[in-house]
Amino acid sequence: MASGGDERQALLEPGEAEAVASLLDELSARHREQPLGTLARELAVRLNDRLGI
Repeated sequence: MASGGDERQALLEPGEAEAVASLLDELSARHREQPLGTLARELAVRLNDRLGI
């Protein structure tokens, strides 16, 4: 599991992360008043923050 260094490998490429964030935004819009929508929005915001969007 852990290698000798502290470097972490990216789980998603930038384009993939943008696509996932967009899908999460869409999911949050469709389920606005539900916990799923809230969670989707929070995750989309985190991804966009990491991407600098």
